[in-house]
Amino acid sequence: MEGTPCGKAVDKRKEWWAQFEGLNSLLLMHEKYGKQTSVYFDAFLKQWQFISEHQIDPEFHGVYQVVGPDGTAENSTKGQIWKAAYHDGRALLNVKARLKKLAEQ
Repeated sequence: MEGTPCGKAVDKRKEWWAQFEGLNSLLLMHEKYGKQTSVYFDAFLKQWQFISEHQIDPEFHGVYQVVGPDGTAENSTKGQIWKAAYHDGRALLNVKARLKKLAEQ
């Protein structure tokens, strides 16, 4: 999403890398503030639901680069020169470790 710091978003498309990095960030915040509020974990669940329902290709797998605010993929291609597995792979590995740690508490 893009917009001014104090205004409404002007571009509400969702890029793959920001969505996955957001998962990781929300769980980090939950680790720090989860005893005071569930807001970050609730946002994490909402973020994961959006990703799993709209950003991940259910038929051929992989991650769509950009989806609209309604979850429709802008383009069916999932690869380009700047798209690597770093963001989604690292985020999912970190999320898995954090969720495992939370489950053990």
